Amino acid sequence: MPRRPSPTRPTSARPWQTLARWGLPPLVACLTAIRPAGAETAVDLTPRRPAGQVLQVTAAYQVAGTLSLPGPDQPTRVPLAVTATATYDQRRLAVDSPRADGRDAARHARWQSARYYRQQDAKLVINGQEITPSLRETRRLIGASYSQGRLTIFSPQGPLTREELDLVEWPGDGLVADALLPKDRVTVGDRWELDPAWLAALVNIDAVGDSDVSAELTQLQRDYARIDAQGLIRGTVDGATTTIELKARCDFDLQHHRLHSLQLVLHEKRSPGEVTPGIEAVAKVRVQFRPLSRSEHLTDMVVAAMPAPPDSATLQLSFQPDHGEYRLQHDRGWHVTSDGRSTAILRRIEDGDLVGQCNISTLPLILKGKQITLESFRDDVRSTLGEHFGQFLQAGQYVDPQGHLVYHVAAVGQVTEVPVQWRYYLLGDTDGRRAAVIFTLDDSAAARFGQADRQMLAGFDFLTDPTGDSGQPAAASRPGGPAPPAGNAATQPPQPKTTAPAPASAARLGKDPSSAPVPGVTRRDQPPRSSR
Repeated sequence: MPRRPSPTRPTSARPWQTLARWGLPPLVACLTAIRPAGAETAVDLTPRRPAGQVLQVTAAYQVAGTLSLPGPDQPTRVPLAVTATATYDQRRLAVDSPRADGRDAARHARWQSARYYRQQDAKLVINGQEITPSLRETRRLIGASYSQGRLTIFSPQGPLTREELDLVEWPGDGLVADALLPKDRVTVGDRWELDPAWLAALVNIDAVGDSDVSAELTQLQRDYARIDAQGLIRGTVDGATTTIELKARCDFDLQHHRLHSLQLVLHEKRSPGEVTPGIEAVAKVRVQFRPLSRSEHLTDMVVAAMPAPPDSATLQLSFQPDHGEYRLQHDRGWHVTSDGRSTAILRRIEDGDLVGQCNISTLPLILKGKQITLESFRDDVRSTLGEHFGQFLQAGQYVDPQGHLVYHVAAVGQVTEVPVQWRYYLLGDTDGRRAAVIFTLDDSAAARFGQADRQMLAGFDFLTDPTGDSGQPAAASRPGGPAPPAGNAATQPPQPKTTAPAPASAARLGKDPSSAPVPGVTRRDQPPRSSR
């Protein structure tokens, strides 16, 4: 088939995204059970989660290891190091945690909290390149929702970027840190298995396929109980398979019936995926919880505006390419895999499967009255597809809510005997700004892909000021400047499923992306091949 590399970046276009699943502090030195006097006393470790409870959560993270990046012949391994710290106030909004047995407890529980990030610092170093992502001041208010076995992070202040989501989405999340606790009374030496749904949320992966992680009450003192856990987890992250060796320790405050601290050590081996590189690294996480009487940032008025649960609009992500000519809001199934000078490539993951790709190319400005016709655009599409063209499925035009004139042409054809569907869009505004948006998918995935193309386009808008710092039009439209790249990276179908995946590699979808023009760009707009 068709979750980003660029010439200047060693991994995806948004390298921080590759670490969204990693947390990070002090190595759990020992998980040896200690049996004090009175060890036969059974104790209730059920946490008390009253609505309105306010805690200050402090987290520290470290990661050290390697990334496996796609290369021309074989993957390239590069060193990886991450350090990050965060402090946030957390106020619990709702509690609905049934005392069901087995998987039901985790899958039926519903928890939600509001957070205000007082501090968030992070440094990522990949192959010597340092990146310091940050959380905008206007996105420090964060919501966390656990429902139907999944943890979801969002901001009621507006869409997060993928980088911001990754900054606040780590293992050991404060809302699900209770996952290590038993459901029944236990004595020192008692062991219990951890629910797969809670475990997936705790280590921040999509799903646990198999796990032998178990926990044990190893110490019981007057004021606290200590729980140690370890085991192996096999699961999936953004469609990639992963294996995690987990060691964990938490201290439970018996007086207030809540966690005091949590430590995690995760040794992960993740295979390359369609939107993430391969990873082999050790992550260490340390989280501490301190009660607060109140938080000035989480007043009744603030939390009353928090959506519960978050709707689809609240969960949208925002993307603005490096060249800054447009802004895109999209659902979380789309992942940016390349952010080039005038072209961005996104891939869509649903339930772990790659179901489509989108190429967005900005085009040269066009004078009023010089717009091409729908018929010309359709002819360009047919010419671009060449021998792969089969037949047109649809052609038409409309004006979107942002006032753009949109041409739409859908076609079906074959590449290497695989039926493929292409959906081409040409968007233009009254100022002459234009963009070509091309969706590629297996024809067999058309029903599953549905209207994901129209839903994405509904979130597309040109920025109000199309000029750069110099006051000149963006590079793609400067005379003599780099012309828009060819657009047929999205006109080639995905490779057969038997082909080994090439993560974050747009080239996998096309033999030579520079060999054909972008539909909607006249031949005279295309640069000579030597200038590409």
